[in-house]
Amino acid sequence: MKISFSRIKCFLLATAICVGVSACSDDDDSSVITPVTPVTDAATVQLSMGDKYGTQIYYDIESNKVLASNAISDWTLGFANGASDRKIALNYATGARAIKIEDCTYDNLDLTYAEKLNLDNFQYDSDDTPAIDGWYSDGNVVSNLYLIHNGTDVGGNDLGFSKITVTAYNGSSYTVKFADLSLGTSHEETISKSGNATFRFLDIPKSTVKDLEPNGQWDLLFTKYMNYITMGGESIWHSVVGVLIKEPGTTGALMPDTVFNDVTLASLDNVTLTNQRDVIGYDWKSISMATKLYTADPTMIYAIRTEDGNTFALHFTDFYDESGTKGAPKFEFKKL
Repeated sequence: MKISFSRIKCFLLATAICVGVSACSDDDDSSVITPVTPVTDAATVQLSMGDKYGTQIYYDIESNKVLASNAISDWTLGFANGASDRKIALNYATGARAIKIEDCTYDNLDLTYAEKLNLDNFQYDSDDTPAIDGWYSDGNVVSNLYLIHNGTDVGGNDLGFSKITVTAYNGSSYTVKFADLSLGTSHEETISKSGNATFRFLDIPKSTVKDLEPNGQWDLLFTKYMNYITMGGESIWHSVVGVLIKEPGTTGALMPDTVFNDVTLASLDNVTLTNQRDVIGYDWKSISMATKLYTADPTMIYAIRTEDGNTFALHFTDFYDESGTKGAPKFEFKKL
């Protein structure tokens, strides 16, 4: 799974998407879609991520359905499930980050050691280099040791530290040794590649392998994720709220100077579709510094092409539900 974090944003835009950290339960999972009967050839949908964005939602535009959802802290690491893939991804929704440890053994890496480290030295996953990298070289497993800061939950509570090392990989499964440092006990788990999902997931605190992603059918993931932005003249990683596309499989593009009602397949003649995961991203909304309220920009029209080869036009019309609760992206789409 490739997550693109390459776009640098201006200070006002970065401020617009800052995520609140006031208390809220991760169980806030009201992710049922509310389809509205279209008056034209378009459909209107509203999803709920919770007002603190605690839910990840996998949505299939072909069937107009939510296929799966989970709390953002339901997983720690994602293991690429494709036959030729071997990426290990951090949980971008909690803001997890990692560092390779070279001056400490697995058995001696405990919470006391972790708390002495500067978190600024930890790495987030980037376009080209995942933070958990270099564990496989020239057909062999390199038993690097990684310390993970698990990020924060929906209420802004620190999720602590974990450690992990890959002990075996044979192309069809990963074997890893790991521990949540606050719990202490180490576990070994084999994560087999299975089904058509792009990732299978490991919940380190619960020592559980999870299948959270739909098995090959979704197009859009509504989620928090980390993006590299500019704030106050300084480029930093920051948590944002938006939409990622499935990669591989789904492609998309922003269509400039386009009116939603007038979009046709011919509107894509001068548009290049890409598999960049944040091609939709988060900047279809902005915030007023005076009112602290978000406004969706319906003039930002996106083309989405699914694995089945069908193309849709999509734009966002709101970020609040009828009761005024944010984290409820509302969008209109139509098949071209």
